[in-house]
Amino acid sequence: MMCITFGKSPELCYTGGANGSIFVWTNRSLTKIIPAHNGPIFAIYAHDQWEAYVTGGKDGSIILWSGEFSQIVKYNLTKTSLSPKSNGILLFDNPTVRAICLASKKILIGTKNGEIIDIGNKETF
Repeated sequence: MMCITFGKSPELCYTGGANGSIFVWTNRSLTKIIPAHNGPIFAIYAHDQWEAYVTGGKDGSIILWSGEFSQIVKYNLTKTSLSPKSNGILLFDNPTVRAICLASKKILIGTKNGEIIDIGNKETF
């Protein structure tokens, strides 16, 4: 397991695997496997108030999930996907995602290259 987050109840947790799958655990039992990324998942975050999840991994993509783990939207981190108003740059397309947080109608991302990216989409949240 590459990363972990906990659900609304203490017996529920989610882990990101090296094969790109999300593993759902209830108590100590594996209850579901969800295919998610192409490659390891290094970051997973559960937002307890919205019942939403966000994942990121080596493939450089960010996936926003509903509370039932159905995919809402997928973002690919590429140089062309940056806002024209942005002063920032990406060193490479699809940088490995190492940290992620869902807060204040934004997804905050930390990459392997030290970049910090925020994705804000009011229509999505």
